Amino acid sequence: MRRHVLRTCLVLVVGILMCGASDAQDVRPQRSAAVTFDDLPASGGVNLACSRDDVFPMTRSLLEHITTHQIPAVGFVNEGRPCPEIVEEVLRLWVNAGLELG
Repeated sequence: MRRHVLRTCLVLVVGILMCGASDAQDVRPQRSAAVTFDDLPASGGVNLACSRDDVFPMTRSLLEHITTHQIPAVGFVNEGRPCPEIVEEVLRLWVNAGLELG
């Protein structure tokens, strides 16, 4: 008799756990996040923003990590940034990496 009760309880617990596991996956809210980068083409001091030797290696490295790890990211462009001669090239790197700009 004791074995029968124990076996019945075990079957019930396993059944509840199995039902709970499938239901929990259906009920959980889908959450996602995106990483944003402000002040493109580069933020920081004026020297950094104007130095092609600083901006391009930094941008390429950043974009490589973002795309390798499939991180959803958006780059926000600051129209008033100095050195407009590099803005188009830097933004093209973002677009070519399949990322969004805002």
